[in-house]
Amino acid sequence: MREWIAATVSTVTSVEMLEAEIIKLEDGIRLEAENNKVVSRRLVTASGVGPITAAARAALSPDSSSFDGGCDFLPGQA
Repeated sequence: MREWIAATVSTVTSVEMLEAEIIKLEDGIRLEAENNKVVSRRLVTASGVGPITAAARAALSPDSSSFDGGCDFLPGQA
């Protein structure tokens, strides 16, 4: 029984440490999205798009200068 309690306490402690690390990473992403990237700041203003989604989208999107217009961004949407 004591082993089970020790394992449970260890697991809870690990989860708490991971949650704290996730919060730190999310805060860093929010700061980056809100302060440093124009695209991210614009995306955050869209309904349902938070700073983490905006930062991910901005990081994965190609440079907008490679498109003639907004319709070129999504293939098959023209």
